[in-house]
Amino acid sequence: MGRRPAARKRSGPSRGAVRADEGDRLVSLDLRSLDLVPGTARALDVEIPVAPLRIGGEDYIADPAAPPVRLDVVRLGKGWHFRMRSTLHVAGPCWRCLEDAHPAVAIDATEVSIEGADDPEMVSLYLEQGVLDVADWARDAVAEALPPTIL
Repeated sequence: MGRRPAARKRSGPSRGAVRADEGDRLVSLDLRSLDLVPGTARALDVEIPVAPLRIGGEDYIADPAAPPVRLDVVRLGKGWHFRMRSTLHVAGPCWRCLEDAHPAVAIDATEVSIEGADDPEMVSLYLEQGVLDVADWARDAVAEALPPTIL
């Protein structure tokens, strides 16, 4: 039996093994498709779409909309460790003068998910039934990495 495909086109709202939108941008990742055993890792260079952020009633858009991302996936004995790294700009109004602002944002986010963990810090909100929602995680990572004020 052959390996599962690394990516496929999104065909609707259902969760797929590995979902991609137009242009093969990674939206979610079925970890089973990586065939990792405990103690092994995989580094993926992918483009992940970042949904617009609404802050203070204003929209802020990632530039590029789907930045190149290094996604590291490590299979642990009873769980997973993920790391996402990228750089991009966010376009939106300056908080002081409302002119266009384009602050640079560097993402370096990690997630851990341990099977059966009692501590909520050890269970990733982005992992459900073996599928990692990388698009939601990327959007939240950008929001967390924004400067305290956008000027």
